[in-house]
Amino acid sequence: MRHSLLVRGSALRTLVASVVLLSCGDGTGPASDPRPSPNLGVTLISGETTPDTIGSGLPALLVLEVRDSAGRAARDVDVLLVPSRRREGLYGASDLLVAVPGEYMDNVTEARTGADGRVSVGVRRGDFAGTVHLVVIVPSLGIADSIPFTVLPGEPAQVSITPADTALYADRTYQLRGGLQDRAGNAVMGEVSFVADSAAVAVSPEGEVAGHRIGRTSLRASWGSFTDTAWVSVVPRGVLAATRVHLGTRPDQLLAFDLDGSNFRVVMARRIEYVSWAPTGDGMLVVDAEYYNGRAFVISAQGAERPLLGDYRAYETFDKAPRYTRDGSWVYFSGRESMWSQRIWRVRPDGSGAEVLAAPTAEFESLINPAPSPDNRFVAYSSWATSRGSYETRILDLETGATGTLPRGAEQSVWHPSGDVLVSLERDTFVLWQPGGTVVRTIPFTRDILSSAPFDVSPDGDWVVVSADRPAFAGRFLSLVHLTTGQQIPLPFTRDMGWPAWHP
Repeated sequence: MRHSLLVRGSALRTLVASVVLLSCGDGTGPASDPRPSPNLGVTLISGETTPDTIGSGLPALLVLEVRDSAGRAARDVDVLLVPSRRREGLYGASDLLVAVPGEYMDNVTEARTGADGRVSVGVRRGDFAGTVHLVVIVPSLGIADSIPFTVLPGEPAQVSITPADTALYADRTYQLRGGLQDRAGNAVMGEVSFVADSAAVAVSPEGEVAGHRIGRTSLRASWGSFTDTAWVSVVPRGVLAATRVHLGTRPDQLLAFDLDGSNFRVVMARRIEYVSWAPTGDGMLVVDAEYYNGRAFVISAQGAERPLLGDYRAYETFDKAPRYTRDGSWVYFSGRESMWSQRIWRVRPDGSGAEVLAAPTAEFESLINPAPSPDNRFVAYSSWATSRGSYETRILDLETGATGTLPRGAEQSVWHPSGDVLVSLERDTFVLWQPGGTVVRTIPFTRDILSSAPFDVSPDGDWVVVSADRPAFAGRFLSLVHLTTGQQIPLPFTRDMGWPAWHP
């Protein structure tokens, strides 16, 4: 190791501070000073640096010799031995483990030369296969140099397949990335085979996945006894809006995207609840939860926004769960009458003509989550009364003024596009009702779900989208539920999303 680098003043301090971030992928060390002193530098006197596999130690100590500008052995000087790293930061993954005799392996080791100007150091290769470096720095002499090591992959130990979970339309394809790896994830030569576990997709020997029919299936990559599994959801076509909650300093977001995860966009970065598309699909109704008790806004296709209502009387009124009628002539919402009760309202989309449709009939009663029927004749809503301690689902006939109560109550309901079925969420079960109270079908949901989890029905009436836990302790995701078969298909890219709304 005869090439040396002479570093002086602030440049040395910068190198010592940043050398743990050294990138060594091209097999080269630090560039040499074009005119270094011919005698100044660090020389590798002895030690084996031939290629070997990850985790292997050198058979003997490396012996390094430091000489000053006069060519004399530099005795009693500090030498820093710093391995390169794959990750940024002081505590990133080290490419090498280094130690002076009698000490533990460390990521940064300080040694002191003896009377002969030499230090001895033990080295063990880390888990990264490729060209890595041991950087040698002598601060008092302004010397920095590096020793390259070639690290080979270990024995085959696992198969990896990515993406681990994704979504796909039935006429689209994507490419699996899978391969044989050693225990540390380095690529090892070997041909991996791919298999799809259902007819929802087909996978080629090269790992190209083609969607065939709507469903959920697993994909397996294997080599010998080693296997790995990935998942894919083949989804119906559609567009959703949904909210995403962030912790810490990142803002919450209102999002819009296709069901396969494409065309992803941020509509706004605020804490939004209750999302409803305009019937034309060119705008939305949302509740901005940054306001005390929430306030509804109309969002245009261009992103312009205005309050749904002009009069909020010092925050004593709020509006929740706004929803357009199918023809766009009205917006229904739940508005607060007092601290302990809420009424069902409707208003024209321009904010005019506000009127109360249903008011509490009991003390401490709230009427919430209005759902207008597609033909504008009925409005379903939920009632919670403290004295009752449970929800009731009511249906108001706007032509006759009569109000009926379903045999079982739910916190929220949505009309099926056909107009003759009401879809309610009761605990972990979707219930389809006829307006007269007859149950058409019940669909249990197999994952954790709350009765308060917002949901919406697809424009064709085949699917429900709902926010649910999947899997345990991994956060909330949106899932699709077929309203006839009960088939459930998670959307794997929707972590921490809620308040889904289906584009018309």
